[in-house]
Amino acid sequence: KFDNSELVIVNYDSKDDLHDYIINNYSNYINNNKIKYIKVQNKNYFDSRHAKNIAHKCSTGDVLINLDADNFLTETVILEIIRDFSINMNYLLNCGYNEGFIVISRDNFFKLGGYNENMQGYGLEDVDLIFRAFYLLGLTFRYFDNDLVKVIEHSDDDRTKNFENKDFSQNFNRDLHHKTMNDKILNPNLFNNIEWGMIN
Repeated sequence: KFDNSELVIVNYDSKDDLHDYIINNYSNYINNNKIKYIKVQNKNYFDSRHAKNIAHKCSTGDVLINLDADNFLTETVILEIIRDFSINMNYLLNCGYNEGFIVISRDNFFKLGGYNENMQGYGLEDVDLIFRAFYLLGLTFRYFDNDLVKVIEHSDDDRTKNFENKDFSQNFNRDLHHKTMNDKILNPNLFNNIEWGMIN
């Protein structure tokens, strides 16, 4: 239905059969440019910020939707996104209980420098992006109705098993976020001269 769209899938050196699954089931979509499939290699641990930046940087759309692997994207949600961004490209849409489901214009995402790749291990990159977008870039923040956004329920052990640092306290990331906000660093990755979102 949505011809003017694409899905970018990042396989961040997954150790299961994800690659074979994608190739065996979605090659037609890849060949027709409906799916962009990126396989990152030689990674011992999952880096959510790097993976998300790769997906966004390899996309071509004017509006970017971040979907974590446990998110569903429904037609109802897509239509609401199209409606909102046809009115205002300076929205940032988010689902309250699911911080990872973030919708933002491509221009604004790049102004923000994407997700902060200086953070480590698990957690807080979504909160950091939302706060920078709202307080430093002045975007209009709006919640989705929680009933519209469905997720696959899973344990915290499953959520963090491929991260190097599984500590939920994340004092380092929290301190880095506060410094970014206090110093009004709009674009932390470019500020630190990091070529964010590159496949290596």
